[in-house]
Amino acid sequence: MKHLIRALMIRLAGKGMEVSDIPAYIRNVANSAIAHPMLSLEQLNDELRLLGWENVDLDDNTLQLILTIFQSDSAYEPSK
Repeated sequence: MKHLIRALMIRLAGKGMEVSDIPAYIRNVANSAIAHPMLSLEQLNDELRLLGWENVDLDDNTLQLILTIFQSDSAYEPSK
């Protein structure tokens, strides 16, 4: 999973996002996508702009990467 997180960080930094802003952005994307699963990518971008993310356009590959990380993380169960 570390390689997915690294790829996401590189992708977002490559779009001009400050590294310190990335965790908040990922959290906003995940929360919005989970709260409104039927939103199109364009609608999700509109919602993110309302949250203050005017300078970054979320593309489908980045969205899928974020959702994969969150799905993998929620399925993780530590060994006993």
